[in-house]
Amino acid sequence: MSAKQSVASEETTEIATPTENLIHLDQDSDPQPRARDFNTKISDLEETLQQLQQHLDSSNHDFSKALNSAESRNQALSSDFTQAFQSLSEDTLKLSAATTEVASKLELSIAEQEGATLTLGKKLTAKIAQLSKKHREESAALRAEQQSQLERIQALNEATEQLAALLESSIDESINRSESIGSVYCFPWLR
Repeated sequence: MSAKQSVASEETTEIATPTENLIHLDQDSDPQPRARDFNTKISDLEETLQQLQQHLDSSNHDFSKALNSAESRNQALSSDFTQAFQSLSEDTLKLSAATTEVASKLELSIAEQEGATLTLGKKLTAKIAQLSKKHREESAALRAEQQSQLERIQALNEATEQLAALLESSIDESINRSESIGSVYCFPWLR
């Protein structure tokens, strides 16, 4: 027998021995009360963990829906910004071409060309600033709308709790009134 076969034989023996002991214990003795309690606690913990997982899945689903909605709005805003910027770039190129053509026809001086370029740069900067401001305002409005929705949900929850309390109070009052009427008409000697 080689050294590898000897080691494999020893490992097989070490693995088989605990299995035989478990079989022997399972056949010859009943589970101990402590073991049953432990299994019960494990089962309870597994059930609690499953409930927590279901609650977490539901919360993640609601959060994913809200996040997807916000991402859709942001994508729409980004698309509008991109289109506006592309349109501005095209207008800028057209204006630049027209400026070059006019400059070549009228033989504008270098100073006049620099002035036209500076004016164009100011317009471009102002347009970009305007678009950036619009994007920030729309993003702020989106966040405000989400906050408003959250506040409405919280207000609805509070109103539901108040309605439940009012209903419970009305039921108690009706029960007390029924008991009072019963004592007057059914048991007059109790008056």
